[in-house]
Amino acid sequence: MIWKLLPLQAGRLCGRLSSIPPERAGAGRSKLLEPLAMKSLPQLPPVLIADDDPDGRFLTQRLLHKAGVTNPIVAVENGEAAIAYLRSTCPAAGGKRCQKPVAAFIDIKMPVVDGFGVLRWARRKKALRKMKIFMLSSSDLDADRGHAAELGADGYLVKYPTPETFSELLRPTLLLATAS
Repeated sequence: MIWKLLPLQAGRLCGRLSSIPPERAGAGRSKLLEPLAMKSLPQLPPVLIADDDPDGRFLTQRLLHKAGVTNPIVAVENGEAAIAYLRSTCPAAGGKRCQKPVAAFIDIKMPVVDGFGVLRWARRKKALRKMKIFMLSSSDLDADRGHAAELGADGYLVKYPTPETFSELLRPTLLLATAS
């Protein structure tokens, strides 16, 4: 259990790590120690998946988990939803809070706004320029790879990469859990 320090007297602080059960702590100690809520601990930044195919979203999520990714995964169904999510995650991109994804895997061929549109939009936002964006597509065309590179993609993956490929790509960006 994690405890936070509480003010005791005239600016002095008192607190400690303890595993003393409440019934043994006594009345005086219970006023000194207060458990921290889990939500107050820093959360890992999410990984974004944008794919119009529900099976594709599910499979990409499974492969990321097998690669050791422990970050929360946010999956959206098209480019418009990806832009709306990214806009909501950071004030500089138009949102209210700043918990932008550390990486995004964006399908190229999606309805409403395609993956190239999402990439183009994200690279124009200063707050999102450092976010790793990988294009994910069933197409292995050199023209698509070239266009992704021109727009600033950090990588181009043909569906569906192995967990090892995801691990190699994300190792510099994320702390990966050891695969079990």
